[in-house]
Amino acid sequence: GFGYRINLRTAFKISYIANLGRYIPGKVWQVFGMVYLAKKVNIKEEAAAASWGLAQMFAIPAAFLVGLVAIVWHPELLATEISRFVGTGLYVAILIVFVVPQLMIVPPNKTLLLFNVILKIFKRPPVTFQISKVTALKVYVGYFIAWTVFGLSFWLFARSIAGAIEFPVVAGIGAFVVSYQIGYLTVFSPGGLGVRELVLTSVMTAYLGPVAAGLAVASRLWNMISEIIAAIIALRIKLRT
Repeated sequence: GFGYRINLRTAFKISYIANLGRYIPGKVWQVFGMVYLAKKVNIKEEAAAASWGLAQMFAIPAAFLVGLVAIVWHPELLATEISRFVGTGLYVAILIVFVVPQLMIVPPNKTLLLFNVILKIFKRPPVTFQISKVTALKVYVGYFIAWTVFGLSFWLFARSIAGAIEFPVVAGIGAFVVSYQIGYLTVFSPGGLGVRELVLTSVMTAYLGPVAAGLAVASRLWNMISEIIAAIIALRIKLRT
């Protein structure tokens, strides 16, 4: 969309090294890391930062849509810590689920004007962006599928530890994805540490009992190990300008 050609190896390296910045308080280090690495392959800072922002505008609504489907399927999920953390924000989340994707998919190129306004405030040059509506739709659907698979992997992880439990797969997917997003959007918590586990424990207690707290912590360790492995692989990839 920004006119750059970048191969999968380079994208993998930039994404998974920058991803570790989520665990530094402030939520901005992931962006700084991505901008720094992208600059090494001659991608302008403004384009790299804008691409990260656009990615969130696709990814976060898609994640909340997964959660909304799960809540409709299993209304009991809202009788947990999710309702306390979300509160009236639930209606905001629903609004995001339906409004933001429309802005991204129907007039995707005009949506970037918001970033150019921000760049102008900081006296930085504007960026140009061209993407078709079909491609934008594919990106959004791709994120929806990715979040669903991410939640499914958590449910399989829970089943492997807790054994034959009555933990519906849709509830497991929704619980993990929603708790992940609540933790991610909590500014004061690096990487959502503590917040994600609190929400996840509350949701799973109704299904798993006292095992829920240990499983929430174990899932964090499992998640961090996978991210570290990905970062180690990324470090071994050499950037090619």
